[in-house]
This record gives sequence, C-alpha cells and structure tokens, in this order.
Amino acid sequence: LPAESAATDNDIVITWGDGTESGLDGSNAEVGASGLTHTYPAAGIYPVWVEGQMENIYYNNIANAPDLLQIAAWGTGDMFTSPSTMNSAFYGCTQMDFSASARTTNLPDTSAVNNWSQAFYNCSSITGTFPAFNFSAATNFTRAWSGCSSMTSFVAAGDQTQNVINFSEAWKVCSSLTSFPQINTSAGKNFSYAWQGCSSLTSFPLINTAAGTNFSYAWFNCSSLTSFPLINTAAGTNF
Repeated sequence: LPAESAATDNDIVITWGDGTESGLDGSNAEVGASGLTHTYPAAGIYPVWVEGQMENIYYNNIANAPDLLQIAAWGTGDMFTSPSTMNSAFYGCTQMDFSASARTTNLPDTSAVNNWSQAFYNCSSITGTFPAFNFSAATNFTRAWSGCSSMTSFVAAGDQTQNVINFSEAWKVCSSLTSFPQINTSAGKNFSYAWQGCSSLTSFPLINTAAGTNFSYAWFNCSSLTSFPLINTAAGTNF
C-alpha cells in the first residue's frame, strides 16, 4: 500500500482482513517503508481497509501494483478525500477495475488537483466508462490514461479541462474507445501521441486546438477513423 513519499500528514491504520492490523504515521507510511508489507498465513482474497488520514496514493508502477483488484470504497473524512496530486497514483495497477458501484460514487475531491500525469497509466483492466472525476484544476494530462486498453468511453463534465496544457499520450493505446467527447482543449499546446493507437475510434469531435503547437503522432494508427473534423492547426509547428 504505497502512500506518496512527499506526504508527511499520513496517520493510518490498516486492517489486513486476517484479524491483524498495522498502525503507521508520518514517514513510516511512505513508499518502501517496511511496515507497508504484510504476509498472509494462507493464499486467498482478503478485504483490506485503510482508516485515518492518507494524503496521496503513489503506486508508480511498483512491483506489487498489479495486486490491486478493486477500490470498494474511496473513503470519507481525511482518507484520500482531497488528494494534492494524482501523479502516478495508480500507475501499473493492471488488474484494477471500477466495476463496483462505488466506482462512480463518493469519489475523492480532486477539484484542486492540477497534476494527473500517469494517474491511471497502464490500468489495462478498467472497463466501461471512466468515472467522472473533477478535472477543473487540471493542467497536466500526460499519459494519464495511456494503456487503458479496456476502457470504452471517457467523460469530463462541462469545461473542466479548460486549463489543461499538456495532453501528450493522454489516451495513447486506449484501443477500446469507440467515441471521444468534445472536451475543452482550448489551453492545450502539446497533443503529441494523445490518441495514438485508439484503433476503435470511428470519428473524432471538433475540439479547440487553436493553441496547439505539437501534433506529433497525435492520431497515429487510429485505423478505424472514417472522418475527421476541420480542427484549427494554425499554431501547429510539429505534425
């Protein structure tokens, strides 16, 4: 269970599901701290509960990232309800899915999060529609959903993406996406590899690319596209 290493306000109790628990605080609840591992007496499926205060999650493609199967509930109080960053939060959690009803309810308050870089990078088991997180402060979507190859649709409410500057590799190899919403990309400058390998897209919306300069590989291998809109590429320098 990796807490973000820069966080100092962690104060958590982990109930391991086998009748034991661990208490961790401050620097002891950081990535690599020995107290974050647990050996079970027998193989099986154990429900793990984390209580207390946990600022951020930081899987960042660590060795046991694929062990995370599901988030049954996001928590209340101080338990990851207002993360300061989503950078690499679930990177490498290849088995995690949002199939439970909790996936779209009681989401953490991400209204102040600007960095979504690699947040769900290579979460290849996320199926269906991605939950409607709050992206209103987001500026960086670099590789945020890259490799989410089972995700079939993506939503972003209203103008919540109007501040995003970097869309590089954001939906790269999201090969099950059949459509894409008309999100607000008015601040976007870097669209390199953004939709590379989205091989199931048959159409693409008229997004605002007036500020875009880098379109390198943006729609490379989008092999099912049958039409494409007249986007504004007047500022483009790299195609």
